[in-house]
Amino acid sequence: MLRRLLPSCLVLLSIAAPATAAGRAPAGTAPCPVDLVPAYSGVDGAIWGAAAAAPSRVGTLIADFGNGPGTARIDHLAAAVARARAAGLRVVGYDDTRFARRPLSDALRDADRWEASYGVDGIFVDNLSGKEPDIPYYTALSRHVRALRGRALVVNGASGFTRDYMPLADIFIAYEGTLARYASHPMPGWTHDYPPARFASIVADAPGVAGMRRALDLAQRFGVGNVYVTDAHFPSPYFMTPSFFQAERTYLASRSGCAVARSRTRSGHRRQ
Repeated sequence: MLRRLLPSCLVLLSIAAPATAAGRAPAGTAPCPVDLVPAYSGVDGAIWGAAAAAPSRVGTLIADFGNGPGTARIDHLAAAVARARAAGLRVVGYDDTRFARRPLSDALRDADRWEASYGVDGIFVDNLSGKEPDIPYYTALSRHVRALRGRALVVNGASGFTRDYMPLADIFIAYEGTLARYASHPMPGWTHDYPPARFASIVADAPGVAGMRRALDLAQRFGVGNVYVTDAHFPSPYFMTPSFFQAERTYLASRSGCAVARSRTRSGHRRQ
């Protein structure tokens, strides 16, 4: 994702257990997308309350306390994480890999700090390189996260990734851009071997309710199970609550054949 402009931020996602070649619904028949909501205005921002009030639509918070967990636990942030989890939301902690240029030891350290300080349900890996030579880097990080108590794993792969990366995470963000470009960015053909819950889209510059509806329709057509739609603009569309946040739920509920489906388990994997 674009670099943070504020020291505290959150992203909201829905996590479902991964599947390999489980079969994907044909285009246009995927379940209703679940909200994926970046809330980068801090733990006291309005989106916190909106998300907690709609846990059936908003699945997971990705917490970011300054490009990671920081060096020490902060009590009021820990309390916010606990409240979110009590409301039925998952919380995963932000971990930037800088396209595999960040030392792996630093990424592993942040994963450990998230669990030790905040008891999160997993990790959000940002800035995936998506390149074949970097698979060992991300495999090591994935295995480390899976060994933790909270082992859900969400990855921002909007810069590109291949099928070889699929075993390494529960959800991949496959698109991050404007509504104007979204229609020309359907999912690659190979992704049809996986269920919609494995993929997410971030769609900005959606003009009003009509734009929101267009984005949700496209997400369902593409077979994307998680989506964030906002009327804010790039390069920083993550610092406000979308004006149509509540209207999204009403619109999806009104659509025939569109049933919201999400996993209620906190982690996509069981400890072996």
